[in-house]
Amino acid sequence: MNSCTINYKFILLIFLSTIQFAFAKADLNFFFSERSNESFINSFEFAPPTFTGCDTASLNVQVTYTAGQCGGIVNWNAPIASVDAVTVTSNYQPGDNILPGTTAIVYRAENAAGEVGICTFNVTVEDNEKPLFDTFPSNVTLTADPDSCTATHTWVEPTVSDNCPAGEGEAPVLQDFESALNQCYVFTKTSIDSGGQINGSRNLIANSLSLATFYTSTIVTPTMYFNGEGEISFSHSINTVANNAQIHVDILDSSMAVVQTDFFSKVYTDTAVHQENIPFTLTGNYNIRIRYSSTVFNNTAQIAYLDDLLLPGTIVTNLTDTACELAEYSLIRTDGNGKLNGDDFEIGTTIIVYRVFDANDQFTTRSFTITVENDLNAPTGSSEYTYCEGNLPPEMSVTVDESVGETANWYDSLGNLVASNTTSYTAPDSTELFRNYSVYSQNVNGCSSDTFISIDLYQFPLPDAPTAKSPIEYCVGDAPVPLQASGDSGNTLQWYNAATGGTMYTSNPTPSTTTAGSTFYYVEQTDIYTGCISSRTAVEVIINALPVRPTLTANTITYCLGDTAQELDNYVQSGSNLTWYDAATGGNELVGTTIPETTTAGTTDYWVTQTETTSTCESTRRRLRIIVNDPPMVTGQPLNAEICEFENATFTAIISNASTYQWQIFDGSNWVNLTNASPYSNTSTSSLVITAAPITLNNTTYRLVSSSATLTCDDAFSEERVLTVNPQPSAPTVSDVEYCENGTASALTASGTNILWYTVATGGTGNSTAPTPSTLTAGTTSYYVTQTNSSGCESPRSEIEVTVYALPSAPTVSDVEYCENDTASALTAS
Repeated sequence: MNSCTINYKFILLIFLSTIQFAFAKADLNFFFSERSNESFINSFEFAPPTFTGCDTASLNVQVTYTAGQCGGIVNWNAPIASVDAVTVTSNYQPGDNILPGTTAIVYRAENAAGEVGICTFNVTVEDNEKPLFDTFPSNVTLTADPDSCTATHTWVEPTVSDNCPAGEGEAPVLQDFESALNQCYVFTKTSIDSGGQINGSRNLIANSLSLATFYTSTIVTPTMYFNGEGEISFSHSINTVANNAQIHVDILDSSMAVVQTDFFSKVYTDTAVHQENIPFTLTGNYNIRIRYSSTVFNNTAQIAYLDDLLLPGTIVTNLTDTACELAEYSLIRTDGNGKLNGDDFEIGTTIIVYRVFDANDQFTTRSFTITVENDLNAPTGSSEYTYCEGNLPPEMSVTVDESVGETANWYDSLGNLVASNTTSYTAPDSTELFRNYSVYSQNVNGCSSDTFISIDLYQFPLPDAPTAKSPIEYCVGDAPVPLQASGDSGNTLQWYNAATGGTMYTSNPTPSTTTAGSTFYYVEQTDIYTGCISSRTAVEVIINALPVRPTLTANTITYCLGDTAQELDNYVQSGSNLTWYDAATGGNELVGTTIPETTTAGTTDYWVTQTETTSTCESTRRRLRIIVNDPPMVTGQPLNAEICEFENATFTAIISNASTYQWQIFDGSNWVNLTNASPYSNTSTSSLVITAAPITLNNTTYRLVSSSATLTCDDAFSEERVLTVNPQPSAPTVSDVEYCENGTASALTASGTNILWYTVATGGTGNSTAPTPSTLTAGTTSYYVTQTNSSGCESPRSEIEVTVYALPSAPTVSDVEYCENDTASALTAS
């Protein structure tokens, strides 16, 4: 859909319908005046019918265009008349083809009383289809006459067509007679003037309602195109009723021949204003004739009036032509080259351009070319020369076939001959940035080539010097970055170590910040397109020396938990413009009034710098270490110790946050520090060792004192603990034992209490059962025995030696023999 607009303002048709309604109501009153029953009349109090669905959203107007068709198919949702409507009519129906223009769609609903309700809206149909060239000349290439260097050409003029006929283009046509009518309206015994006004100040006046058609009042419209849709409507009246006066609508063709007489007619029966809505179903070009008649020849006593003539077509008469012939599409030449059909055309290409307009000012443009050639070629050579601002223009040259007498002519962009009969040319110095020259070959007959070489001469302006920050300042040791400059987009920057000449850096130079001082660098830019080089921009780099680091009252400060610290600045002995940080590098800045926290034990480092006012260089950082120590705290108390005489004892305390320890003994009046002298050792640790404690240390009292490295922290004292030393009993009384080998041994005995027997002098495990020595082998074996007193103290061990002696060898003997009854002697052995 191209375009559709709806206008709900009550246009002229509403006014006309209102007039019709007034007359209809008058007729209804007349009808009721013939009734005698007053109550019957009162029971018919009518109101005009109404319409629903007469709003934009409900109507939903849609226009569909079909290629080649004039106008568009318009559809909408028809509004609904109220139930009291007897008849409902409209000038158009959904689905009608409506001509281009703004057309009022009028729905009329009439009730039994003759009262009329109106729903009206406008639809706009556009002609967006351009006219067409049906035939059109083709491009042509001609050969020039060798003497005149021209060629003659004649072509057949184009023919055109369009989906809509030529003419005014807009429908419908409303003639309200308020202004002068076009010359193509034909008036016969009619005029336009005031008097008997129907709408506005002027209307058509018919002053001869004649019996003879050739002598009666008529008005004939220009030829119009109708598409068989819509209504002819007008308002009319007469000054007096008589003579069977009538109004007629006749249909004429474009040659004024009658197609249909009395397409509509009406006899005047009153002097009221009437509105007529006449469906017009014919398609084609027609003239509409409004004709009056009566039974009297040259009837001038009766005067008829007509206004607001609305015709559902578009004018196809050429209104600018006094002959009022049918309009044709506007076909014009727009090339402006002054060449006419059949003219001689010079060497080269001439463009002929035609433009055709349709009735709605849509246009189509088309062109063809007439190319005239000869056998002379254009010069050859470079088509572009360039130079940079400040240099002289270069010499330009072309090549022609000089062997046959050809030469070259040079023309500037205005067509002025600047050099003739030469193949080279140097343009004068100029401030112009661009000049163009056309160079033609010329033969010995004076004919120029139909083509030429176009040579562009560019004087490229120098680019501006780059922009760069200067001076650039660093402090010694800063991390430098490569120097930066800004040039035009795409241009190349080059850096040098001198204002002119010098050495070019291969990349953006990075200044050295190791030594204080000043260095100049220079940058230029080369235009990416022209290669022209700008002047150089100087960039000064200044390296400022660093100030010394601030000094502190002390580099490490210790506090005890909960102590009051100072503001950071108060720890500085010398320095100004101080800046504090929470890290050795980077980190966060801290204000100098920051007070270190002492609520939590730990180590916190702060770093401070000073900044030189002029250069704003910042020194290296100096560290301030704040150590917050927890006070010593006894987390594990020592235990009382009970030992036997000459045994070892250990007292151990668990102390947190302590840096020094000191064990003390109470001498009855004071606590005395112990030293590492027998029997004491580890007196400055958390565990005191007493070795081989003598009985004299019985009931002595000890404690541990622990101190923090921070002097403000209080010492921590362990609880007091007592050493009990029980006396050792004496060794049991024993006697050595001797046995013969293989003799019968008895269990060993000793005098004492809680006897324990051992097989070794020290260590081992005691046994309360006395051992029985073995006599199987000769030798000496030691056994040991202790006794234990009631305090559990064990005595020194007593040694019992058990000696097993070896048996002597058997005596040497000899057997003796006797006879029976011999005297025997005493046996012997040695």
